[in-house]
Amino acid sequence: MEISANNLVELKRKVIAAISNNRLEEESDIILDELILINQLGLITTESQPHTVKDIGLYLWTQRAFLVGFFPNKLMFNFVNKLTKINPDILVSETILNPDGDELVLWNFEQMDYDFAVKGRYPLHMKTSYNGNIENLEGFTANIKRPSLRDDYMENYSDFLLEQLYSNHYSLIEIYSRNINDNLFDDIIEVLKIL
Repeated sequence: MEISANNLVELKRKVIAAISNNRLEEESDIILDELILINQLGLITTESQPHTVKDIGLYLWTQRAFLVGFFPNKLMFNFVNKLTKINPDILVSETILNPDGDELVLWNFEQMDYDFAVKGRYPLHMKTSYNGNIENLEGFTANIKRPSLRDDYMENYSDFLLEQLYSNHYSLIEIYSRNINDNLFDDIIEVLKIL
């Protein structure tokens, strides 16, 4: 979702308005209420997709749920600790925003997660034949190699909004699960409510 805003308060308000007015892709209709609540609870979302499975003839097309947004860095340890206690499969890629150079922190990653990635990114979709063979993986999120792989539309943000993100120590976070069948949004909401 590409939204222009002059400050963090306006960004949050405009994101909630865009979701409330159903200005997202049709596939997101099933997570609109969850996205509004997540934003109200302090994680300002910029991109998301629900978990879906489609039967397409000879194979199943599975889409991994994920969420991308801005969140205060000072809350990350508690947020991830509580989130991974609820759901040990959740992974978080955090880009700590800094005008002098971003820093990448990966939360709850194991060697298998690095091995599964393709060109430093985690796959979003999986095509599986009915005999269980994975035929291909497509669409990628979750920068797990270097911060410069961000897809966050920050180039469209005002200088003042960028300064607020930096001075308030926000991170750009990507949340998804190694379990492609996870819905994950309810887990995120549960943790945000207790932070």
